[in-house]
Amino acid sequence: MIDDTGIAWAAGFFDGEGTTSCWGQANGHIRIGLRVPQKTPELLEQFQTIVGGFGQISQGHTREMYTYGLNGLANVQHVLGLLWPYLGEEKRKQAVSAVEKWIELKGSQRYCVSKLSEVDHR
Repeated sequence: MIDDTGIAWAAGFFDGEGTTSCWGQANGHIRIGLRVPQKTPELLEQFQTIVGGFGQISQGHTREMYTYGLNGLANVQHVLGLLWPYLGEEKRKQAVSAVEKWIELKGSQRYCVSKLSEVDHR
């Protein structure tokens, strides 16, 4: 079990280095995900452990950069929910914007998703 200090560290790390985004692919699929680029894979591994092992760490083409990546609305909401109490205002806005864009682009009422700002994450 990770304590609040670890979660606060992960949130600060994500706040400084990470991003939440929503994008469309050429095949028409809509994706939502988290990304954290870093030269030090050990920091990404620590982050991944704290958020419960979700996501993957991959090495870039130049082998100088690594990226923690996580896709899928449920996974994104899980990780953001864990970090939410410690995230800064800008990362919160970015996260809410990405979720709202995902919902808008999906364009279907069958995706019943609450806004992150309205969910009790603890």
